[in-house]
Amino acid sequence: MASVPTSTPLPSHMKEEKPQSKEDEATLTREFFEPHLRLHLNDLTDEGTSVFLSSISPSTLLPSAVSIVQKALYVQPKGEFHMPSTRSVTS
Repeated sequence: MASVPTSTPLPSHMKEEKPQSKEDEATLTREFFEPHLRLHLNDLTDEGTSVFLSSISPSTLLPSAVSIVQKALYVQPKGEFHMPSTRSVTS
């Protein structure tokens, strides 16, 4: 018999919490270093490039996405964080 699927709760550091003290507020509002983002497009005449650029605003979407990933990966449950240095990421 198959078991019923259950949802997994969010990690405590991903839940939106209201700070209980000034120190907690400072920890929750701390931001990560914003890396320089570069977008490389091989062929501007390609139809996919055109669709991509007309569908989103890379200058606002990519920094927002990076910030969300940093918070999801590097904030510890205590509100502390450590981000390893990375020169570049390519795919």
